[in-house]
Amino acid sequence: MLRSINKIVTSMLVFTLLFSHSVSANVSEKDNETAVTDVDSVEEPSSGTLDLNQDNLLPIEYTLDNKIERVIGTDQRIKVSNFKSTPYKQVVLLNMTFPNGKTYTGSGTMVGRDSVLTAGHNIYSKSAGGWASKIVVYAGVEGQKFHIGKAQSKKIHTLNQWINKRDFQYDLAIIKLNNNLGDKTGILPITSKVRLNESIETSGFPADKGSSIQFKSKGFLNKIEANNLYYDMDTNPGQSGSSVRNANNQIIGVHTFGGEDYNGATRLNELYIDYILHWMGKPKAHNYYKKVEVIRSNTNLWNDLNFNSKRSGKSIKIGSIYHAKYMYNHPNGQKYLSLYDSKDKWIGYLNKNDSKDVKNKLTGDKYNKKVSISKNKICVWNDLDFNSKRSVKNLKIGNVYHAKYKYNHPNGQKYLSLYDSNNKWIGYFNIKDVKILQ
Repeated sequence: MLRSINKIVTSMLVFTLLFSHSVSANVSEKDNETAVTDVDSVEEPSSGTLDLNQDNLLPIEYTLDNKIERVIGTDQRIKVSNFKSTPYKQVVLLNMTFPNGKTYTGSGTMVGRDSVLTAGHNIYSKSAGGWASKIVVYAGVEGQKFHIGKAQSKKIHTLNQWINKRDFQYDLAIIKLNNNLGDKTGILPITSKVRLNESIETSGFPADKGSSIQFKSKGFLNKIEANNLYYDMDTNPGQSGSSVRNANNQIIGVHTFGGEDYNGATRLNELYIDYILHWMGKPKAHNYYKKVEVIRSNTNLWNDLNFNSKRSGKSIKIGSIYHAKYMYNHPNGQKYLSLYDSKDKWIGYLNKNDSKDVKNKLTGDKYNKKVSISKNKICVWNDLDFNSKRSVKNLKIGNVYHAKYKYNHPNGQKYLSLYDSNNKWIGYFNIKDVKILQ
């Protein structure tokens, strides 16, 4: 059944970047967290024997044309002895079976109760026949035994750019599992924050060490690009999909490729973190708070961001104005707006390309009060659509200004229009950043 679904989905990949077997992503627009946070294990581990002898399996990297990760100079990899402790207990061994009938090894990391972060080439390999038909995930592996738990793939997701281009800028994937293995392993946090030359670590299951023993390597982040990271850590085939972690055990990238004198990862930038959260069923809502006008006819309004169903009985016309409270980055490369009508009733999700922003025509109420700056590093705006910030010289706590007007913004905040002692306009300030003096 999985193979037949793969064929259907592959034919639809012109407009979609993800592979998903089922179910919608339930959105909590109040919950606007930027990344997955770390959670320790809450369930007792289970143990057993691996289904296949790992000595008989090849790493998935052997299906790639080039850029296989490697040891750089002297091998500085170290066997992980405390594999039942963080961050190593969250690192899992993957056995991926493909349409060519072969099973390969890879690595991944638990980032959700039922979600494994890994490389795109661990779930889709053109030379191995396409989509993996089955992925078995083992936690706490040592030799031919697992000591924490086991799960199997239920849904798999990767980017269309990886499928079409096999470009390591897009070599990213999430495996959704048939159980909550993450309750046994705990999960590691992910972050988009990186710093050149910072100390980093990776660990996984290299084939030259038998594919069933976890090894770790430390190094430094040597180069940062928009979608890739480069470093000097020693790795080997079999470790594809393992996490690259900073000193706080936060995942900053997925180990995916190598060169003559470097190894590299697909970077977890802010956009990719949005994609990951979407695949995990937790799409991130970005505050938008703008009026938008519908500019296309016969546009679709969706009940969910996996497009399982359209809004029944809902039709919107060209020229209709709505309040777009939130914006979502979707793995299909599009942005979607969450629309509300004038009575604050939810309308549905609309592709941002089917609308245009309408300037907020806010009327200011006369305020005429003296205020003083009460915080450091505050934002001063040129407009109340927040298109650009104003540069204000010598802005500091205690500065006194004249607040002539107050604005109630659709985002629920209040803003003041401030002037200096010479009646020169300073900009728009959030009322929370000032102290009222009179």
